[in-house]
Amino acid sequence: MDEMDEKEMMDLFGDKTDIPEVIVEDIETPAEQQEKILDKTTDPQIEEMEEDEGEGTIILHPDNMQHLANFIGKEQIEELIPLLDDDENKVLTSNPKFIEELKVNSKLIDNLTTYLNQPIGLVEEAPNNIKFLRSILGDETAELIQKVADIQGIDLEDFVRIKRLPENLNRIDVLNDSVGTAQYLQLFDDQGTDITDSIGLSLNVIGQLSVDTFFTESAMTSLREGDHNWSPSAMGKSVSPAFENFYDILEDKVRRQSRIETLQWIRDLVNRLNTVFGFDDYRQIEAFVAAWLMKNSTCRLSGIPGTGKTTVINCAATLLGNSYGYHINKTYLASNDTMDRYTLDYSKQHLYSDIEQIFTSNENLTNAHVADVVLSGQSYNVMYNDQRNDTIYSNWNGWRFRDWTLNQPGTVSLSGSYNYGFNFLRTTEKSSTVNMAESAIPEFRCVLPAIDGDTNSKKSIDPQKFHKLLFNCWEVEVPDDFDLILYNNRNKDFEMPAHWTQGTQGMAAFIEKKKAGKTRMVVKPIQIHDGTKITTFNNNNAPKYGPFPMSLRYPDYDSRQYESDFSHIDDVKKGNSPTNHLNDFVNSVGQNGLYTDTGRNEGFWLRHLMCHWFYDTRTKDIKAGQFDISVEMLNEIGIAKIDYDKRPDEVLYGLEIRAVEAVNQNGETVNTYEFEPVPREIVTQPIKFFNEANRSQSGVEDAILGLIAEKMVEYRGKIFKSPDFVAWMDTNPHQRGNDLAFTDRIDMELLFKSVSLGGRYDQLVNKFTGKGGLEPNRILVNYLMADSNDPESFKPMRIGNLFSVWDMVGKQKFTSPGSSYDGFREISVISVLFSQIFASRPTGVNLSSGDQDIAYSFSDDVNPDLYESPLLDYSTTTNTKSTDDGTASSTLNTNTMIFGSIDSPTVSQIPVVFTRVLGFRFTNSLVKLSQAFAFLRGKESVSRQDILDAVPYVIAHRMGRAKSGAKDMEGNSKGLNGEQIGYVNEQEFIREMIVKGYLEGSIEEASIQGTGVNLMDNSDYFYNHCRSIMDSVPAVWLYEDLVLRPLHEAITRATVDSLTPIHWHIATMVVEEERKGRGSKVNRNYSDSKAGQGTYPNISGAPTNYHKMYSNYEALILNPSPNGDPCLFDYYRLRGFIAREVNLFTNDRERLLRMLAGEVRSIAGSDGLELDSDAEIGGKEVPSGIRPFPQGVTGLDVGGKLIQNTYRPLAGPWPRPEQIYWHTYDDAQGAFGKLIGLGDVSTFNLSNSATPLLIEKMYTLASANQSLRVTGRYKQTQNLKQSISKYDISKTLISFSKNFRNYVGDGVKLDDKFPENDSSSPTTFDQWIKSAQRFLTDQIGNPDDAFNNMWACFELNHAPVVTPQIGLRGMKGEDKLRLWLRLSQVGVSSTTTSGTVGSDLVDILFTVGITSAPALTSNLLVGSEAEGKDFEILPITSPKQYLKAAWTTVTSQQGYGTNAAGKKESNLALVDSGNMLALDRLYYNTLFAKSLE
Repeated sequence: MDEMDEKEMMDLFGDKTDIPEVIVEDIETPAEQQEKILDKTTDPQIEEMEEDEGEGTIILHPDNMQHLANFIGKEQIEELIPLLDDDENKVLTSNPKFIEELKVNSKLIDNLTTYLNQPIGLVEEAPNNIKFLRSILGDETAELIQKVADIQGIDLEDFVRIKRLPENLNRIDVLNDSVGTAQYLQLFDDQGTDITDSIGLSLNVIGQLSVDTFFTESAMTSLREGDHNWSPSAMGKSVSPAFENFYDILEDKVRRQSRIETLQWIRDLVNRLNTVFGFDDYRQIEAFVAAWLMKNSTCRLSGIPGTGKTTVINCAATLLGNSYGYHINKTYLASNDTMDRYTLDYSKQHLYSDIEQIFTSNENLTNAHVADVVLSGQSYNVMYNDQRNDTIYSNWNGWRFRDWTLNQPGTVSLSGSYNYGFNFLRTTEKSSTVNMAESAIPEFRCVLPAIDGDTNSKKSIDPQKFHKLLFNCWEVEVPDDFDLILYNNRNKDFEMPAHWTQGTQGMAAFIEKKKAGKTRMVVKPIQIHDGTKITTFNNNNAPKYGPFPMSLRYPDYDSRQYESDFSHIDDVKKGNSPTNHLNDFVNSVGQNGLYTDTGRNEGFWLRHLMCHWFYDTRTKDIKAGQFDISVEMLNEIGIAKIDYDKRPDEVLYGLEIRAVEAVNQNGETVNTYEFEPVPREIVTQPIKFFNEANRSQSGVEDAILGLIAEKMVEYRGKIFKSPDFVAWMDTNPHQRGNDLAFTDRIDMELLFKSVSLGGRYDQLVNKFTGKGGLEPNRILVNYLMADSNDPESFKPMRIGNLFSVWDMVGKQKFTSPGSSYDGFREISVISVLFSQIFASRPTGVNLSSGDQDIAYSFSDDVNPDLYESPLLDYSTTTNTKSTDDGTASSTLNTNTMIFGSIDSPTVSQIPVVFTRVLGFRFTNSLVKLSQAFAFLRGKESVSRQDILDAVPYVIAHRMGRAKSGAKDMEGNSKGLNGEQIGYVNEQEFIREMIVKGYLEGSIEEASIQGTGVNLMDNSDYFYNHCRSIMDSVPAVWLYEDLVLRPLHEAITRATVDSLTPIHWHIATMVVEEERKGRGSKVNRNYSDSKAGQGTYPNISGAPTNYHKMYSNYEALILNPSPNGDPCLFDYYRLRGFIAREVNLFTNDRERLLRMLAGEVRSIAGSDGLELDSDAEIGGKEVPSGIRPFPQGVTGLDVGGKLIQNTYRPLAGPWPRPEQIYWHTYDDAQGAFGKLIGLGDVSTFNLSNSATPLLIEKMYTLASANQSLRVTGRYKQTQNLKQSISKYDISKTLISFSKNFRNYVGDGVKLDDKFPENDSSSPTTFDQWIKSAQRFLTDQIGNPDDAFNNMWACFELNHAPVVTPQIGLRGMKGEDKLRLWLRLSQVGVSSTTTSGTVGSDLVDILFTVGITSAPALTSNLLVGSEAEGKDFEILPITSPKQYLKAAWTTVTSQQGYGTNAAGKKESNLALVDSGNMLALDRLYYNTLFAKSLE
């Protein structure tokens, strides 16, 4: 493309607009003036705010309040308290500290009086006003009010009306109603008289002051909610909403104006750059400038040698980060201690209380101060390596890029860092005027005359002299413990420290202090002019700092030198009447004279004057002088020249040899040398340039990677930090690539091609016609030297200005107010193209040579796990193999490459050609570059076009040449098969095939399936479609069924002609949006969730989004009790809430149910014991579908079937919302296990030891779920009381009865018909124990194969450490637990050969089970909410609870069954009352363990 002409440039960057004349050189940039500019808008709402004031007395000025309603609503305005005027005092109505008690104690009244009656100073003193506002409204609100006043140009006292309370106020009483709610306030004076009516607020008809009179939600009205703590910030929060929106609107207009002015400035500089360098592609110059506007970014310039890469970087640095005035001279900075002497105002500016603290005569010491000594000016000094100098380093780092700014009257700040401004380059000047109407001398203005070389002329001086004239000062080094006030006020008894004195002894003591680093530098600016003349000063009349005489920093620069150098300012030429320009200037600035600088910006006006009346002598030397200037302008650049042999330390660091004193091993002090590492400029400077970056070795790349990624490097135990930066690398595209990890840290790449014919011609003409063959950056220096009236004249940016632009660009939004467009979503869509291989996920593995895969658990064809992505995540694929050609994997095959591949006859989806997967980092680059594009194009927010235009620049190099491993020395690996595709460069391929083809659909053959579909529009539509479904379905599992399932099935079944991987990611993104509750994206109603209803100690209120709902459920699982300790009933009830929650996604529901099951298991043992339909125990089929707590599952549909609100299959190990099972209470082998279908005799099986894997599942299941169990083995021929195993059942029964007797109540024994038929009969605990002993004797003495059993069930009291809870839930019946007992002969065997007739060993089993009591429920509606009043605990004698049919028959769970007589009977079903607590189980388990001791 030919070089752009002026019109093309204007089409890109807009009409050229001159920068507004900068009256005071280097004062502030538009970005820095952001907080101070009020755009004179034509917006009628804003204009109304500026009309004449009205009547009334309210906290805001009435006219402002009236029109403020246009922004914040009339209702909010009406909430603001009306106040009365007080001509003598204007004090904001105070909102004191109240308590709920009827009378406030005296201490609180004292505190309150302090708030009400503190001095507030003069109304004219803004700091005092803002201080008072802070005391009653808090810092944030007070500063917000001040900003609103400032941004309108209104004084605070005209914006806020203040009312003082009576000085004799003694106390304030809060009057409560009958239920303790605060209603009225009464004020009493010190005589006890009611003075409520004296404060000017509206009272009711009986003279009472209602709490409602004050701001809604203020500290007053919060008394109604029981909040008795008053604080300024609490009051401020009630006021601030009225201001925030208003301020945001005004501030946005200020930001917009600042952005416009800054952009005009940048466009002017870009035009200069294009003039001297000659870009021939508008996209290239736009991208190049955009790279400069990206904070902490790295850009690679790739081009063959001679394309001007280094030149263009130098030119751009001269324009966008010019360091003219950079110096390495010793400099004094005001120390932190010095600045802490000055108070901070609301805007964080330092204020001095007396002008003589800063500006005074040479004899007066009031403006002397302690300074930090910066030895190398703006350059890094080795002293910063010492941690003891961290404070100085921090001060230096905050100063070194600082430009000079004009202080507001009464304020003090740090000085700027650059010696001189850009007008020091010029020999002529326009006249300039700075309005000093707000200065201490309002009638004066700072006026500087025009300098044309005729009437007035500039004088040339060299930069070093300029520095000495500006920074000359009085200085003295003193001990760090010297106290001038103490010294001046000493009496005759004061013992002077030796190092405070003069003379030989004093000097020796002082030298020792200095060696120890215990001295400090005190400096004082020189008053060189007092408004009438240049003052007389030299070392002979130097002031003394106590006993220490001060001296001139530069002794030769006394008053005579200044008189000589400044004489030309008042010279009269060509007969003009005398004009004393110097006197006029000094008197206009209003600071008691003209001063040099010592680090507190005292020299601002001296520097301003000198830049106007002097010019750089080097400009006269066209060759060497101007070359030196051009080099000085590039001092913000750190350059590292890379080659194959350089080590990291040679690139990033240097060594400084220092002579130091050290103590040797003999204790002697000797002189020695230290080798201290120091960072090179490539580390310390904000513009970094790595020349020939692709020549680096791996160690260098690692070091550079750390620098640009972390902004710090480590060397020899020292850590060196980098400022915010923009980094550049230049490479030759025909040489080897860098390491892939290194390349990924590069944000963008620009390809620099050879200049076109037209471009070559223009550059030759510009360089050699009238410019003497100057290089482009030298031409820019010539432009800067031009007359300010010359069209070629311009003002470049300082690096600090660029920092401000970075902040401005970083605030570019990706959404527009009132628009549904979301740039972040589009970036996320684009990222899918490069962060994943377009392939499906394998659904299983093949472990043999056969073709049959073993399927993964999540890949069920009918009911897959929809939250397991069907797409291959290549970033986590480790089954790969690296070769010289890149990385390959067997997972990428014809079965998984369902979207096509480069080897396919046709490529239906272009992204399949990428063989390299990128991480998330490139999206950060895409965000930054698209923001920069939007800013350069003058947009309020980032658009799709900005994003798409940025894609090739941030993606191409990451897909280009890079080293793929140790063997790939040349870096030939690519993310595209260049030999097969035949593209020219990656940028072109991505711009044409991906952006224009695949995304925009403008190249039909490259679009999806060749349809010409605009994928960006389609993705936007599909997102809104998914969002609409999510917002509208009654339950989110329907979204899973309607959206996720079809996409999942299409991908797993390889029917993907009508979709892309992006559609799957969009569908799941909507789920994540809802799950994370992202602001306006939340449209579902969560307020009806059971996760926020009722009173629970660990949650507060109904949820407003998914995250809060889920968190509430997590909290409820930890404690679902509304009061006291949770019982099992509370967990069952909560389970129903979770199972029926319509807003829970299935995988989250499963996770919560698993968490809940863990809590339940700690009380009731394992659950989920449903078996396959053909499972049997003892030849009998185990029923499924049992529900011991019907309210703990989902409801029934109109057909009477359970609502299946999950995509999961009906079988599986996970908790399911439609099903709940009896918990074993860890008694699966005992009597309770018998009732629920587990505890048959055969479940304790001692055979099959040689074939353990053949043991039936039910045997292992029952054994694993029996906790309280004892087994004993006996020989028939021995003493019946002697067990040959560890435990003797007989002794265990005795100990057990002793430990449990006091807690056991009534009971029943169960005969052999249990549990098939009613076989219960009353018994006592002691009777059963005695029977058990007899049973034990009989079974040991005369065993048979019948495996006889004893069963029993008893009432069991709650543990004595437990407060019973179920009665508090409203449940009827006696709140007792159940104690289930079983004693059984479970086997006979022989001591001889297995199978020998006449076995002589007998095995006895004793089990104990402790459970909740069974209950009946009058609410038989499955899935309804559990209420305690609907349950009744069965008495121990009720026979229903001993019938297995009542526990395991499905029909019985639905409210009817068959009784013992064979007749239908309603309400036969049993449910678990859940009256057991965790402490019950813990207590009785411990008690059982004691029975075994």
